[in-house]
Order: sequence, then C-alpha cells, then structure tokens
Amino acid sequence: MRTDDQIKEHYELEKRLASRLMAASRHERSLLYTELYSELFNKIPHHPQLTIKNNPEICEMRCKEQLNVLKPLLKNCSTFVE
Repeated sequence: MRTDDQIKEHYELEKRLASRLMAASRHERSLLYTELYSELFNKIPHHPQLTIKNNPEICEMRCKEQLNVLKPLLKNCSTFVE
C-alpha cells in the first residue's frame, strides 16, 4: 500500500511527463516513451508495476488468475504460447 504522499508524488510526476510528451513532435514522442518511462520508474520506486513485479506472492496470484481465464479454452492437446 502506498501513502497519500506517494500517490500524489506519482500523480505530479505523471502530469509533468505527460506534458513533455504532449509538447513533443510526433517524431520526438516516439523517442521519448522509453526515456519517460525510465524516469517514471526511477523516480517512483513504489510504482505498482515495480512492487508487483518484485513480489512473488502477487506474481503467483496473477498467474493463477490468468490461468483460470484460459482453462476453459484449453484442451489436452492445446498448445499455448504467450
């Protein structure tokens, strides 16, 4: 769980990054995505995508949820590739 201050920090950074992206030309935007996401994840270590990725219990739970969605679609002879 994140604190209110952490959520606000995340929100403010997302706004600044979005402004940079919107002010960029179409060509610049295609180059900026990687840079901006790197900045986001470096400055917001409590970002849910990072904390979930580093939490084995959450990863296992999400995997089980995804498998439950797929199970009805699979047969013994099915091959599934992600």
